[in-house]
Parts: sequence; structure tokens; C-alpha cells
Amino acid sequence: MAGFRHLLILTPGFPESEDDTTCLPYLQQFILTYKQLHPELKITILSLHYPFNKSHYHWNSLPVYCMQGKNKHGLRRAYTIYKAYKQGIAIHKADNIDHVLSIWITDAALAGKHIAQKAKVPFFTWAWGQDVKPGNKYLKLVNPNEDHLAVMSAFQNNILKLSYGIEAKHIIPNGIMTELFPPLNTGKRDIDLLAVGSLIPLKQYHLFIELVKWLKENGHHKINAILVGDGELLYELKSMITGYALEDNITLTGALPYARVLDLMNNAKIFVHPSSYEGHSTVMLEAMYSGCKTVAFLPSGVNDENSFMLCNDIESMKVKVTELLAKPLQYKRVIYATWDENVKRIHSILSSL
Repeated sequence: MAGFRHLLILTPGFPESEDDTTCLPYLQQFILTYKQLHPELKITILSLHYPFNKSHYHWNSLPVYCMQGKNKHGLRRAYTIYKAYKQGIAIHKADNIDHVLSIWITDAALAGKHIAQKAKVPFFTWAWGQDVKPGNKYLKLVNPNEDHLAVMSAFQNNILKLSYGIEAKHIIPNGIMTELFPPLNTGKRDIDLLAVGSLIPLKQYHLFIELVKWLKENGHHKINAILVGDGELLYELKSMITGYALEDNITLTGALPYARVLDLMNNAKIFVHPSSYEGHSTVMLEAMYSGCKTVAFLPSGVNDENSFMLCNDIESMKVKVTELLAKPLQYKRVIYATWDENVKRIHSILSSL
């Protein structure tokens, strides 16, 4: 459908205002870039669960409708999906929708599928994370058409195929908005190790603390590390830092505004990402664009061995980090994909449906 006019985007959550920079920054950047590249296109956002206390508002002049599902389960979840479906149809009746795009394969995608069927318009799904792993009941219910499905990486597509026998036709990675970054710091950097993410079991930040402990015990007595993020393991990780007497070596900042995170990356030597799973890690792309040497357990898509080091386990990560700390580092930007490029791809795909 070349030259379509109205795009409905469904998502489980969305920022409550322009100031809510910590809520899904990559989703914000994708939609902002889409708006910038296609000002002629009307974009409407339908969020199922977050914000918890807003039902209809505008974000960067775009209309947002939230069903305030609050991640409830059981009958409340079914009612949230139904509300989203009814709202989507009401939006279509008021101003014809041409395409429905679901971010993640969740309950939002299930609502989106039925909205698209009722409105008789194309439905496209973009898997962004853990939604391709085994146990996602919504993936089976949505049963996406492979031609109308995208994932963020070949790694994610392989998990999808192994888990459900489905292989997405399109691979569209995460991206960055280069204009948001400060000028590259090629000089002195004061942060030896930096990690950023949600403090949940999946991210394995206990290994970050173990790494700092090991480095301190092996000659790096003044190692300076920062862990940025908030989540269910906050107090457990704080206790771990205290138990290892690493208060002078690790700063646990909590959640920070997005611009502040980019400033920290611009002052960090090494970015450590010990996560056990990612669809395609945005934060690694941001770190490498900020000049950080990046070590991780999962592929980034970047084939620059001087900037990205894939580690098999914590022991090999210790070796890589020790090698990096032992030599003078040169900091350069490494770019894998921008949101400009990705929006052009997704818009081209949608236009062809």
C-alpha cells in the first residue's frame, strides 16, 4: 500500500510524557525518527499497560491511548486486550487506519491482529526481545505470518525458529539516534568499567560485581566501576557490594535520565554487558558509538574486534578486561545501524503490503 496515511502502533507500554526518558528510549527514538522522516503520516499509539494513570494524552504531538492494564493477569488481562481492540476500532472509525504495527509479540500484538482483521488492513509484527523465547502463549495465539514478521537479529530469529518453527522474513536491528550523543571524548576517561540496564536476573549484574571484586584482588585496587539501573535486584546487589567491601570501587546509581547515561558512556573506558539474553542490545550499540570497548556474552552484530569482544563466560571476560586495562586505549565511534536506516526499511516493508 504505497503512500499510506495512518499508522497504528501497539505496544505493552509507552512513556507518560516527553520527560519520561528512561521508559523504552529505543521505542521513543524509533517513533520520533518515523515522525521526522514522514511528517505526512499520522501515527497513533495504543499502549496496553503503562502509563498506569493516563488514558489519553499527546506525546511529541502524537496521540497516545493507554488501556491502563497495569500488567494484571487473568480476567483483567483479557479485559485489557478487549479494551484495546475496542479502542483500535474506534480510532479506525474516526480516521481510517491503513496499517497496524505491533512492537513485541505480546497481548498488544493479539489486540493488534484483531484490530487489523476487523479494519481489513495489513498487520505487521516486530519482535524486540524475549518474546521469541519458549513459553510465549501470545506468539501461538497471534500466529504471525512470516512475511509480515521482523526480528532484531539473526540470533533472535534462530531462537524463534527453534522455539516455534517460525522464521521471520525480515531482520531489522536496533538503532541509535546519533544526534543525541555528546561530542566524542577521545581524551582521558575516568570510569574503568560501566554497566547499564534493568537490575533483573536476566541481566546477571552479580557477575559485574564479581568481575570488579576479582580485578581488585588482582592488582586493580582503585578500579572505578559504575552500575546504572533499577529493578528487583537493587537491594540484593547493594548487599553484595557491601559484603565484598567494594563501596569505594562500585557506584550503584539507580535509574538515570537518558542524556546522563550517554554522558557516562562518553567517560567510560570499558562497557560490560553480562546479560544472558538480548534480542539485539541497544545499550551495546550506544556504548560502542560512545567509543567504549565493549565486552559481552552475546553477539552485537559488530565485526570490529578492537571495539567488541565476545566472551564465552566470566573467566574469559576477566581475561579480556585485564588485557584492555593494561594498555592505552584509543576511543572511536563504531556504528552498526541508525534509526534513520531502520525506519526507511520498515516503512518500505509496510508500503509494500
